[in-house]
Amino acid sequence: MHLKNILGICLWLFVGQWAIAQQVKWGPIHKEKAKVLITDIVSHNPSQTIVMKARGRLGFLQSGSQLERMDASFNSSLIMKLAPVFEDNSLDVEFCFESNGQIYLFCSFANHKLDKRFLFLQRVNATSLKLEGPIRKIAELSFAKRYRQGGFGYTFSRDSSHVVIYANTELRKNEPEKYGIYVLDQDMEDVWSKEVTLPYLESRFAVEDFTVDNDGNVFLLGVKFQEKGESKRRGTPNYEYRILGYREDGADVEEYEVALGGMFLSDMKIDVSPKRDIICAGFYSEQGTFSIKGTYYIRIDRKTKEIEKMSAKEFDIDFITMNFTQRQEKKAKRKAAKGKNIELYEYDLRDIIPRADGGAVLMAEQYYVTVICRTDPRTGITTCTNYYHYNDVIVVSIDKSGDIEWATKVSKRQTSVNDGGYYSSYVSMVTNEKLYLVYNDHKKNLDPSLKQGQYYNFSVRDKNGVVVLASIDGEGNVSRKALFSNAEITAITVPKLCKQVNKKQLLMFAKVLKGSQFGLVSF
Repeated sequence: MHLKNILGICLWLFVGQWAIAQQVKWGPIHKEKAKVLITDIVSHNPSQTIVMKARGRLGFLQSGSQLERMDASFNSSLIMKLAPVFEDNSLDVEFCFESNGQIYLFCSFANHKLDKRFLFLQRVNATSLKLEGPIRKIAELSFAKRYRQGGFGYTFSRDSSHVVIYANTELRKNEPEKYGIYVLDQDMEDVWSKEVTLPYLESRFAVEDFTVDNDGNVFLLGVKFQEKGESKRRGTPNYEYRILGYREDGADVEEYEVALGGMFLSDMKIDVSPKRDIICAGFYSEQGTFSIKGTYYIRIDRKTKEIEKMSAKEFDIDFITMNFTQRQEKKAKRKAAKGKNIELYEYDLRDIIPRADGGAVLMAEQYYVTVICRTDPRTGITTCTNYYHYNDVIVVSIDKSGDIEWATKVSKRQTSVNDGGYYSSYVSMVTNEKLYLVYNDHKKNLDPSLKQGQYYNFSVRDKNGVVVLASIDGEGNVSRKALFSNAEITAITVPKLCKQVNKKQLLMFAKVLKGSQFGLVSF
């Protein structure tokens, strides 16, 4: 069952009692070479777990993809190297997932004579991990230059009945951008496909996301710029969010314009409600594209294109300064008292989660990268260090009527160096009662006597790291506690590779220098 499906069917009743994690059960440490990394959890059920592995180092994956199967106790039972071929051509592994109980491997091959990259599909036997059955070409893209070949992506519908494969075809200056859209059912049979030419020049339109609904209709979210390379003009937005809908097997194309007065819509996610309305939600700003002043919700009738519901909530100064130091808080409040605009910066909208009652939940994380370069005066050699910052998480609750109920922050500070933030960020867990966030933190940050705005940075190099369970109830109240210490399992949890696998369990993954470890948290 896919995570979208799990989140969509959860009722999220928000009962007043605290739901507490009952059990953390870990399997053995799997010894492996230091340059082998787990890249994805492909499949999980009570009897086995299958993961994808590849050679590389943190933030720099290479090749040599493998599948590994583990039993119910997470003991490794089989490792299979992947070597897919098509007509004597070696293929590159793109992605692998499970649908309707069957595992599928997707691989690609670049034909430089034709200037095309082809995407192939083949089944994987869940017992032997061997490729089986015929290999099938399902998508293709054209490219003009070898270093600009485009790429493939995919996303599932909320009920997992459909998947859309999208292929970014060749980019040519001053020409409209093209995409290949391929919709498959849950058994990977073709539903419809179409190569679409967007109605805008590539230089003035940026594609941000694809969504496929439970009926197999595809919606493309993008930003249309009035002038190339500018986000604002004379203090007003110079761009508009546009949604392109491809319905009736791609033959019916609709365009939807989304706006919120004169505000900058600084981030947006889209989805399709159970009533087939288009849901748009995210953050807005008065300054530009890198800051947020509040949150919004828009519901559009798919047939009439009329906005059925629009609501917005401005973050007050107390919310903005939450988790600030006392000095930062005073400075911000002085500016606000003088009528100056105070906003939050560098928040990325991670997900919009529909609730079964018709409402939704937004989750955004403060994320940015700083680069510091130093030049050795003796040799003239310049070296640069990348610092990856993953900080507070904003959670917004929207009720079934489309009104914004509340917004809250979950305190978090994570900074790492030259690793792509491998151990940073969080994994979310939705049960019938609560929303949970699980992430790495320094144990001293749970001390209630800590001064306002004081933080200890989580580091993989010390023994003070703990995995925190943050619980958010129906009123937006946040409670944090240590779920377990990384030192207890002699490994570091990797939240980005953890996964909710059913209504009550979270599959955990932790990494050591020359090995890995899996476990289950039961709620």
